[in-house]
This record gives sequence, structure tokens and C-alpha cells, in this order.
Amino acid sequence: MKVSVICDDVVHLFCWIDVDYDPIQVPPLNKPVINWGIVTAGYSFSSNGIAFPDGSPFRCHSAGNTKFVCNDDHTVVAKYKYTITLTGFPFVFPKDPWVDNQ
Repeated sequence: MKVSVICDDVVHLFCWIDVDYDPIQVPPLNKPVINWGIVTAGYSFSSNGIAFPDGSPFRCHSAGNTKFVCNDDHTVVAKYKYTITLTGFPFVFPKDPWVDNQ
């Protein structure tokens, strides 16, 4: 998954996080390893850069300042909201996309 920061063209102070797939769709009987990588210079993941709610089937860890990895133990058909949190300038609010375990 590519994680980008996009800023408006006028003042470059209004920026937001963008991901290339929202939601991520996981077919039945798959237990993927999902990788996120920041492609915008000057940004890094916070310590909890990719965070799923407690009790979800995801185990996540940092793989460096610009990479995060989560194992999806796809056991139940459900949609899971997660949060992407970045540090850098200009500031960006966290983004809450979804993983759809089908």
C-alpha cells in the first residue's frame, strides 16, 4: 500500500493522507501480510503508525520510519477500520481507512 501526503495547490498548508486502496479487500481463505510504505518525502509513521482496534485479527509492527507491516489472521468475515498516523510538516490529521475481510 502506498501512503502519500497531498497538499492543496494554493497554500500548501492544507494537507491530508491518501492511500492507494481504501478499502483493502481480502478474499476468503487468505491470511495476507499487508505492507504500507510512505512515498512522500519528509514524513514518517508515528510509533503506532498503523493501528487496528484491540481484538481485531491484525498484528502490526514498524519496519522502519517509512514502512509498516500487518499480518491479517483472516478468521472472520468483517470490515475493520484502522488508523494511519504520520509525523512531518506540514501536519496531517490521521486517516481512518478500512480492511474488508470477505
